[in-house]
Amino acid sequence: MDTAASTLEYLAKNYKSIGLSTLIIIFLVIAILFILYIFITMLQKKSINNHEMKNSRQIQIESYFRELNGENQFKIFDQWMRAFTHMDENKNIDVKELIHDTLIYGSDKTTALLALYQNYIFKTSKDKDLDNEILLDGITHKEIKQSVFIVSIISSLKFDLTGYKTSALTLMKSKFNDYNEFEAYYKHYIKEIDKEIKVQIKE
Repeated sequence: MDTAASTLEYLAKNYKSIGLSTLIIIFLVIAILFILYIFITMLQKKSINNHEMKNSRQIQIESYFRELNGENQFKIFDQWMRAFTHMDENKNIDVKELIHDTLIYGSDKTTALLALYQNYIFKTSKDKDLDNEILLDGITHKEIKQSVFIVSIISSLKFDLTGYKTSALTLMKSKFNDYNEFEAYYKHYIKEIDKEIKVQIKE
């Protein structure tokens, strides 16, 4: 508002040489600009406050939810982790029950990831050629993307449970001996899934 102050100072010194109608118009313009400035400032503050309140409320809800359902979340997290780290020994896992519990106790991001994963499984079961191109050692795009989905769900569940973030890539490095060979594919599908998640959560 420095310009408005300078204009007022100029008018105060030269008001005699300026016509009355011109003065009125100038004062009206300044008043309108000042009101617009105040209005925009208030809107910005309101938007910031609403955003902060929304984030604070979300954090409080998730914190309360973690405390209330910590034991259940740990069991879910443990089952997903075992499914990932003991792929050949997970026959005793009740998949339907695991999905059910994950939908109940998972955060928005976790449930969105699970929904995308289930949708992807459905699409690839209908279209056998979808992402079925073989890469190295007989491994397909489909298998890579499914692994990324599982690890992304585990990473999200860990954050739900502990509040600490562990990247999907870090988990993959700890599990796959051939990580370096498929690193580019892992990164590609992580970015792809992240974009899909952002769209789904906004909806």
